[in-house]
Amino acid sequence: MKSAFLVLSVLFLGLNAAVVNRKLPQILDTPTDNPPCSTNASSAYIDIILVIDTSLNMGTSNLRKISTTLSLILPKFTIGQQVDITQGYRNTRIAVVTFDAQATIAANFTDINSIGDLTKLLNGLSSSNSQEANLYE
Repeated sequence: MKSAFLVLSVLFLGLNAAVVNRKLPQILDTPTDNPPCSTNASSAYIDIILVIDTSLNMGTSNLRKISTTLSLILPKFTIGQQVDITQGYRNTRIAVVTFDAQATIAANFTDINSIGDLTKLLNGLSSSNSQEANLYE
């Protein structure tokens, strides 16, 4: 359950940084500099790494809860791979790392191109037979 809290805390911090409107100082030095990331989730360009505990301690029901929660939150972002913000392409890239006794990259940033890709990946996660949760690697 601590892992679910950790994942949701990291996600909250990422969403808060992208969505909350803050009064930032002007950071553009010249007209050719890239504009700052939007405070609107649909035009934000951030990288999110989801780190999910798949050990036996997490259990299948908690993995489903995480999957459902993320599938409700992340559609607010435009998920994709177009990275040229100078041309107006502003996408959020998502990667997924799972861990039990070992950490495993379940999806790189280039593997998830839509909320459908993310939902399919999250729904395919299952808990392992290991009770170990390697938090040190």
